[in-house]
Amino acid sequence: FWSASFLELPPMFRDPRSPETVVWLQCFLLAVSKPVPDGGAPQSRDIDARNSWPWWKTKKWALHVAGRLFSRYGDPKTSPLSRKEFAQSFMTEWSPRFLEAHMSLLAPLRRPIGSVARVDPAAWLPPRCMNLCMQFLQRCLHKKVTYAIMRPHMQSLLLELAFPELCFDAHDANLWAEDPLEYVRKGYDIIEDLYSPRVAAIGFIVEACSVRKKDSVNTVLQFMASALQGCAEAMVGADQVARDAAYCVKDGAMLLVGALSDLLRSKQHRHHLQPLLQRFVLPEFESPQGHLRAKATYVAGKFAEPKLLGDELFNGLLERIVGLLGDAELPVRVDAVVALRPFVEEAQLDALRPILPQLLNNFFKLIHEVENEDLVFTLETLVEQFGKEIAPFAFGLTNNLCQALWRYMGQEGSEEEGADLDDSGSLAAVACLRAIATILESLSSLPHLYPQLEPVLVPLLRKLLTAEGQDVFEEALEITSYLTYFAPTLSPALWSLWSPIAKSLTEWAIDYMDNALVPMDNFISRGTDFFLAPGSPYIAQTFAIAKHVLVDVKVPDEDATAAAKLLECVLLNCSGRVDDWVAHFVGLVLVRLEEARSWLFQDHLVCVVAAALYYNPVLALGVLQHHDGGMGH
Repeated sequence: FWSASFLELPPMFRDPRSPETVVWLQCFLLAVSKPVPDGGAPQSRDIDARNSWPWWKTKKWALHVAGRLFSRYGDPKTSPLSRKEFAQSFMTEWSPRFLEAHMSLLAPLRRPIGSVARVDPAAWLPPRCMNLCMQFLQRCLHKKVTYAIMRPHMQSLLLELAFPELCFDAHDANLWAEDPLEYVRKGYDIIEDLYSPRVAAIGFIVEACSVRKKDSVNTVLQFMASALQGCAEAMVGADQVARDAAYCVKDGAMLLVGALSDLLRSKQHRHHLQPLLQRFVLPEFESPQGHLRAKATYVAGKFAEPKLLGDELFNGLLERIVGLLGDAELPVRVDAVVALRPFVEEAQLDALRPILPQLLNNFFKLIHEVENEDLVFTLETLVEQFGKEIAPFAFGLTNNLCQALWRYMGQEGSEEEGADLDDSGSLAAVACLRAIATILESLSSLPHLYPQLEPVLVPLLRKLLTAEGQDVFEEALEITSYLTYFAPTLSPALWSLWSPIAKSLTEWAIDYMDNALVPMDNFISRGTDFFLAPGSPYIAQTFAIAKHVLVDVKVPDEDATAAAKLLECVLLNCSGRVDDWVAHFVGLVLVRLEEARSWLFQDHLVCVVAAALYYNPVLALGVLQHHDGGMGH
């Protein structure tokens, strides 16, 4: 049913009172509400085994379907006329029943306010089911008929059900201790966020404070303040169990502070912000608990605005974040680097300038340890802000980013066949290439430095400009554009990039013709002699690309302009040296001109003919006369 209803409801559902519709909806409702058999799951500590138990998988798919029916097909305001009757019936008659079933399913998971222990210690729900339930509750906030049911229970839903999901738990502690790399990966993986109960709980709280402010904001903020105060008192007590619980709750409370950053920035609440950060966040930079140090950097990054915090607090937070860049715990170091970015964006560079070499060294170490695009985004921001000052470090930066890219492809500095970007490394690879482009842009006024970077960039680009770099082809072309435009001369190493580009364009990368035009234009205009050297394949490859775009594949007019510009570029830059190709170029253009419909595209094709006339009027006119109808155009 989930797959069959992806695009449209089955036709029988158009009558909400038909026996088939009622039976299906009752079936889904029963699957959501019915308790699983005694024991709840196989008697196993293996979470994967419990998650895969058929009873829980059945409930998961029922929750999936319920969410789709409510959000996509159950809203009368957004439903077309053909589904209006079903949507009206579902919203008024069925959505309250599904909501109550979700709330009943979640009820055993409640925890007393401020506690990490559940009311029913044996209660358990698969994380994905918890995620789907919280998403359903979040959607129900927007509808009067469902919110009327939720309203009396909002305090319990917010504080006893949603907030405990934010708290640091035993699973987090084990992962932090046993596999910090995996802890970091899961924390920054946007795919993990889609399935995370914690992210869904945050979404529910934030949405409630946004669309149901009267019933939510004061409740949440008062609880947040009392939780932070209570944790501060418990953490200095003698009871180790109480201290451990307080650490977990404070982690959740600090996560909540960051999640509600937009609310806390508002005029109504910003006067509480500085005291809150000074009293409850600053001390945690020195916490013996690594997860609290990490959370302190996260919160600081959410409020990195001098006007909001004042210079003293802003600089104090920045100083502490920089201090944690060398922390013993990997997740703390990663969070500190990510939190540094908004501080750098505020152009507070004086505090960072003396320690720039140390900062970059920390970046290099982390980039080699962790595949994380957010780290590279911070590095990119540093390069943007420091501009020319980054020049002494340009080679080291570029070399380390290239090494990271080779590692993401599974090869350390190798050009052997088989390197490829997997899904986990693609985002980090894009971030690395963006950072390299930013470095090259910052060096645009220092072109003598470009040749120093070629030995590390060109081998990588030769790989990325082939089919093995499809995910980052556009970024690789951008870097090639910088190199071919700003380098004092176009070296043979740079020219070795032409053929991979040409081969890709004629085989699979035709959609990137506009992007490829820039470096190819640079090659032709700045290296004309090399382009036309006897025995070189470049002009033949140029014609093959244009023919592929204009005639063979017949790319649509709006996407084929770059091919015409490429031919025009050759004619305008190779004066008197490509006589043998004029007939081929003009003939190709005239063939496509017969079919062109876009006036703009026709203009570009005619510009090629005009360039041929400028190149050699006699030769061009002879070609036009040879083509029947050519003069008519």
